[in-house]
Amino acid sequence: MHILDDSYYRMYAGDNRLPIPPIIPRKRIFIYDKKFFVPDWQDIIEKISDRNPSSIKPIHPIICKTVTDYFLVRAQPKLAKDTEILLEFNIPLDETPALMKKYKNKFLADIRESSNVYITLGGTFGTGGQYLKDFIYKLNLLYVFWSNHIPLKIKYITP
Repeated sequence: MHILDDSYYRMYAGDNRLPIPPIIPRKRIFIYDKKFFVPDWQDIIEKISDRNPSSIKPIHPIICKTVTDYFLVRAQPKLAKDTEILLEFNIPLDETPALMKKYKNKFLADIRESSNVYITLGGTFGTGGQYLKDFIYKLNLLYVFWSNHIPLKIKYITP
């Protein structure tokens, strides 16, 4: 049974950082935190990686608010490549050509059709107008990626 050999970890309980549990080398470790980007997340991932797990697998999607966050996550060698990543970029559409000029090749090298990288639709908004505005923005952003042959997917978040 593989599941009994794996390790399970929660980085924070409230404001308190929790100690890293024992990890059997070459076994998976699952991270339970919904909020992945805690102030010292890179240090935590590095210390987990030093214990030689086969992979680090968050059970909740990682929500990247910036392009820098996305590439920092993808640069972690032990973080499972099938980790679900939600791109919540808040980039004005008139700045997307500059974004693609700067990062297109990096996105093409990293995002494949089999990747679990998504742009979200839906979510929690106060009014129908906000849903509509977000829907139009996200479809335009999705088009920018698809027109550059970057195969992002859509994930619907229920209200």
